[in-house]
Amino acid sequence: IYIGCVHDATDRDLLTRTGITHVLSALEDCPEVPMSIEQLHLPISDTFSSEFEVLPSFLRGAQFIHEAVSAGGRVLVHCAAGVSRSPTMVAAYLILYHNMSMETSISHLQALRQVVSPNLAFLGVLLTMEQ
Repeated sequence: IYIGCVHDATDRDLLTRTGITHVLSALEDCPEVPMSIEQLHLPISDTFSSEFEVLPSFLRGAQFIHEAVSAGGRVLVHCAAGVSRSPTMVAAYLILYHNMSMETSISHLQALRQVVSPNLAFLGVLLTMEQ
């Protein structure tokens, strides 16, 4: 599982070099990826009025990651900058499929990618998933 920015999703050399088989795009505008790569587009905004608006998207994204990894795939999860939305998506996967706590999942991701910083609303979504 790789966390990145929108530019990573369109970098054919990077996708090939890392063996990416699946791309999860968690932003409003969906970049075009090579046709050989399975893509899921979840148009998540950094600003929303209710966690109930985005919770289904995070649940679906975590399922997509799980299915890809279970099949031996490599997944790039990206948003615009790879700071809030995409790390939250990977944290949701870790909480739901690896029984990590919200705090442990975020700490784990920050150790691997220092810029990881989910916004407060997304942290609330992760807490809901943890329960």
